[in-house]
Amino acid sequence: MLPVGTESGEVDMKELMADYSGSFDRNFSHGKLAQETLTNLMKATAEYMRRIDGYWYLSVMEKWGNDEALDCDIKVWERLVVYEMKMLSSLLNIHRRQCRHGNEGSPG
Repeated sequence: MLPVGTESGEVDMKELMADYSGSFDRNFSHGKLAQETLTNLMKATAEYMRRIDGYWYLSVMEKWGNDEALDCDIKVWERLVVYEMKMLSSLLNIHRRQCRHGNEGSPG
């Protein structure tokens, strides 16, 4: 048994769920899922995003050609990487740091 957060913020000793089989749980939260299940969901979402990118690229290529598809793909990823870095930095509490030799730079 592992602790699971409840709506009130208290910790309840319940088994974490490997999946969402069974009856409807009105109080379901991602905190009730086992770490392995959350990891699998994250991997599935990453694969889903790769497929969206691929299908989108192919659709643009079929309509306007490979050069236009590549140009659009580059522009999208140039914008997305800025969002992704801000989101991940915030989520993981990473600020401007120098990773060389373990020295930290000034916080961003």
